[in-house]
Amino acid sequence: MSAPDPTRHSGREPTEARSALGMRAALSVVAAVATLVAAIVLWLTLPEHGDARTGYVWAIVICLVVLVIALVDLVAIARRRAR
Repeated sequence: MSAPDPTRHSGREPTEARSALGMRAALSVVAAVATLVAAIVLWLTLPEHGDARTGYVWAIVICLVVLVIALVDLVAIARRRAR
């Protein structure tokens, strides 16, 4: 008796397929919340003067870019689920 062929399909794949959209949505929500909180904390602790201010501003910009990416991903997930 030979081993089953892993490339052979049973024909039930579309009915048994599981989507990773739930996990993707959860990760996007976590990323959005975490980066929003980080941006707010950085903004509230922003030094008034000095070289450190530039670093804080760049960190806030990076947080906001990641936030926008996470929100766009959530919109894409919602649109895909609506189909």
